[in-house]
Amino acid sequence: MMVREPLANQQVAADVPDILDLRDARQRRRFADFLARRSHRVVQFDTISEQLRDYVRLQHPAQAPSEQRMMAAIRDVLCGQELADFGRWVFYPWSQQLVHVLPPAMFAAVRESRNLHKITLAEQERLHTLNVGIVGLSVGSVVARTLALEGIGGRLRLADFDALDLSNLNRLQAALADIGLNKAELCARQIYETNPYARVETFSSGLTPANIAQFIDGPPQLDVIIDECDSIDVKIMLREEARARRIPVVMATSDRGMLDVERFDLEPDRPLRRAA
Repeated sequence: MMVREPLANQQVAADVPDILDLRDARQRRRFADFLARRSHRVVQFDTISEQLRDYVRLQHPAQAPSEQRMMAAIRDVLCGQELADFGRWVFYPWSQQLVHVLPPAMFAAVRESRNLHKITLAEQERLHTLNVGIVGLSVGSVVARTLALEGIGGRLRLADFDALDLSNLNRLQAALADIGLNKAELCARQIYETNPYARVETFSSGLTPANIAQFIDGPPQLDVIIDECDSIDVKIMLREEARARRIPVVMATSDRGMLDVERFDLEPDRPLRRAA
C-alpha cells in the first residue's frame, strides 16, 4: 500500500495540520513545549488504543482475536514503545485540537480497508498516484472530499476564489461558524480532518491567466481536471490549457444530470465545447 507523507504547503500554512513523531527528540521537545504554551486552549483526543484494535482486527479478517491475543498483538505492534508515543500527534491550528493517530502505513491500511470491497488493491494503488485538480469548491467540495475518502489522488489541488456564505449551505457541507472562510481552504481543512497525511494544495485566489499554468503544471502536473466552476471564461481557459497539455477534463452538472468527459489525452484536436 502506498504511504503518503504530509505535504509542506506554504500557501495556506495556517490550514495545514502539524504532524509530530515523538520518536524524534526534537519533535518530542517541541511537543512538550507546544502543550505547555497552548494547554489552556488545546483539546486532546487520544483514541490510539481503539485504532490499534482496528488494525489488529484487520490482520485477522476470518476470526476476531480473543482479548488475550488482541493485547499480545498490540504489544507486538508497539514493540516496546510507550502507547502515548506511538504513531503521530496531529495538531489542527484552526480548531486547536490535538489528535493521536496511527503512523502513515497503518493509518492508510485501516482507513481505506473497506474500499477494497469496491475496488481492487491494484486499482487502489493506481488511483493513489493520480494528481487531481478541482476547480470550483461548492459542488466541487463534494467531489474533493469523496475522492479523499476513497483514497483517490496522490495529490489534490483545489481552486476557488470565493468565500462561503449562508446561501451555499444548501449544497456545501459546512458549519455556520465557517461562513466567510475561503471555500478551497475550508475543503482542505475537511480533508485533513479525515486524513492528516493527505496532500492538498489550495489556490484561494481562484484560477487566473497568471496562475493557471502553476495550477496545472505544479509540479507535479495534473493527471485529470474536474471542472465545477461557474465562470464561462474560466471554463474555456481551463479547457484550452488542458487540451494543450493533453489532460482530460471532467464536469458534472445538476442541469439534467449531465456528465461531460473531454478526453484531450486521447483526442488532442478535440474542439472545445461551450460547457455551462
